[in-house]
Amino acid sequence: NVRFVEINRQAGQDLGAKYAANFAYGLGGRDVSIDPGTVPAAGTGEIIGRLLSNGVSIDIAIKALEERGLARRLAEPNLIARSGQTASFLAGGEFPIPVSEDDGKISVSYKKYGVSLDFTPTVLKDGLVSLDIAPEVSSIDASASYNIGTISVPGFIVRRARTSVDLKNGQSFMIAGLLQSQNDITTSRIPGLGKMPVLGALFSSKSYQRRETDLVIIVTPYLVKPVDPEKKLVEPTDGTQPASNADYFLNNTEEVKDSDAGRTVALADGRVTQPAAAASAGHFLDLPKD
Repeated sequence: NVRFVEINRQAGQDLGAKYAANFAYGLGGRDVSIDPGTVPAAGTGEIIGRLLSNGVSIDIAIKALEERGLARRLAEPNLIARSGQTASFLAGGEFPIPVSEDDGKISVSYKKYGVSLDFTPTVLKDGLVSLDIAPEVSSIDASASYNIGTISVPGFIVRRARTSVDLKNGQSFMIAGLLQSQNDITTSRIPGLGKMPVLGALFSSKSYQRRETDLVIIVTPYLVKPVDPEKKLVEPTDGTQPASNADYFLNNTEEVKDSDAGRTVALADGRVTQPAAAASAGHFLDLPKD
């Protein structure tokens, strides 16, 4: 499991000045709080690290920052790979880049952009997992474009890392410090008056804002076992069927519970499915009964 989270560099100051006193969560019957004096003013990787060291889970730490507008998840892929084999992930696209050949012809190559990940796990003794991981986040930057003849080719903003680490099953490690700065200029005008020659400057104003973000990548490896071939796999759409026209237009429903979703299905190991149960996504699932 890999989490790509972009965190505002202002997060440390905001947490320390505004929210630290109210930073409490119920975890396993106890509260976890953050002392305002111990929240770092810089280094967003330290913020999550500080929360984790106080017993806050990774998901809760990220959600706390998201709720305050200080972070957003770019991607959260779950990939499975055999020991020694490489797995890849890309959430983005491919941009066509014209390339001049020696004979004067133009060919096209494709540059990937977005959130990508390559990793190679190797299972060692005692359940230790050695990870070679190469995460990357890139985006198109029109301001760094160059021209090939009449064709304009944009540049790319790239943040990437490559590292190797040994972890036990379920342990996590974090990569931080991949910074990005963005300067925004906003012009405000009074309608009509702001566009007047010479005098228009008196009725308009410009604001400059510098925004810095830190890319934080959290990696957690798990050892998984193959699913028992005799076990019934559950899908999100099990126990549902497409809504009729009446349900769709009158009840604003796209899926309805199957009429026989409460049936029991005998499995090879002697277990039976439970009647359909409501899931958090709004689907009805036939869950195996242990």
